[in-house]
Amino acid sequence: MYAGTASGPWRSDDGGGTWSAANAGLSSSTVLAFAFDRGNSVVYAATPAGAFSSANGGASWTSVNAGLASLAINALVLDSAGALYAATDGAGV
Repeated sequence: MYAGTASGPWRSDDGGGTWSAANAGLSSSTVLAFAFDRGNSVVYAATPAGAFSSANGGASWTSVNAGLASLAINALVLDSAGALYAATDGAGV
């Protein structure tokens, strides 16, 4: 389970009983939304500094901003074919 907050993403492995920070490698502490690729065990985070991915449960994050020009990302959607869509601040999807 993940929670996006103004202080970064947090992760719980016990249904919310306990939480730990999962923000290593994020250039922005605020997380606005998540998208999950369960087939590949990847989580994506939408932030004011762009989109990021983590393949290790949030232990580290990598920018996936190619073509986004460092736009603020408000929402992410992953379709069934594996395409990731980003809703940006003022530039559309």
